[in-house]
Order: sequence, then C-alpha cells, then structure tokens
Amino acid sequence: MPSISFLNHLGALLTLWLLLCCGAPAAENGRILMVTEATFPPYEFRDGNTILGIDPEIMREVARRTGRELVIEDMSFDSVITAVVSGKADAAASGITVTPERRRKVDFSIPYVEAAQVIIVPKGSPIRKREDIRGKRIGVQHGATGDIYVTRNIQQPERFPNGALAVAAVPEGQGEAPGSQPPWRQARWTPPSLTRIRQKCT
Repeated sequence: MPSISFLNHLGALLTLWLLLCCGAPAAENGRILMVTEATFPPYEFRDGNTILGIDPEIMREVARRTGRELVIEDMSFDSVITAVVSGKADAAASGITVTPERRRKVDFSIPYVEAAQVIIVPKGSPIRKREDIRGKRIGVQHGATGDIYVTRNIQQPERFPNGALAVAAVPEGQGEAPGSQPPWRQARWTPPSLTRIRQKCT
C-alpha cells in the first residue's frame, strides 16, 4: 500500500491540479464534492457511514491544503465521470483507469497505481487463457475497464453494479469475472474458492 509520505506528495500535486482545473462548485461554496463508488477496498470503502480508503485520504489532503471542506458522495461507478462532466461534482476518485475515451471527457491526475485486468474462475475450471472464456457467461462491473475490454474484445458480458458482486456470482455458476488487480489487493480480491488465470487481459 502506498506510504503516508507518498500520499502527502501526491496530495500536493493534486492540490495544484485542483486549483488549476476545478469547476465553479468548489470555488464558490468552499467545498470539494468528490464522487466515488465505495466498494473497492483499499481504494474506497465504507466503515459504517464513513467512506475511507486511499482515494478519500488523498482528497482529504487536497481539501486541507486548499482550505476547503471535502464532501464525498457514493454512487454507481458508471456515473462518476458523468457527474464531473455535468458539473455535479468537482472530482471523481474511484480507482479509475486512464483510457483515451475518458481523457476526452475529463482531466486526470498523474497515475499513482498500476493495475491489470485478470480473469477469475472457480478452482478446477478448465479455463486457462482469455480465449477460453468466449461463449461463457462473463460477469463484469458495469462501466469499469473489464466491461470495456470484454465488450470490445470478446462478447457482451453480464453487468453487475460493482466488482464484488461480479466476483460473488462466480461460485454460484453465473460466469467468470474479469477484475482489476492492484498488486496488494490480489489476496483480498480473490476468495479461497476461486483462482486467477495466469494470462492477464491488459
């Protein structure tokens, strides 16, 4: 997991980015409205009514350095970029992969995590490579990078509101689940009854 020192340095860089690029809502009312989909630990998750994680902590540092109040709104992942584009939110921080399509809509901070798309299957599954999932039932998080990859390269998937629900459906026989795998999250993301195939999608 990124160190506190790293998060502080990143917070300083994002502070400059926010001062240069933030929309009218933050400038006018003294707050930063951040949107996220809080089911993606350790990036963003709920502890009771509080949203915690790496992304909220970075944005709290940005708010502190700019003298603003941070307000976090939890919403579906496929809506977070739309919220920024429409002006409803000042920033989205939700483990968002940088893609050319998304760059055309919003500005990104410097990337601070490397992740890969992998395929999660039940242990003992005959699936060994991505070509083997063609024609199978494939579960993805709606609007996430796995959704984009599968739709463009394999077939129409079954979409779930978040990645945890997509993975939870696999032991029930509802499909295979491409998921985003930051290095320190692999053990937490893959339940004991499931396994990841060695070949990465991206």
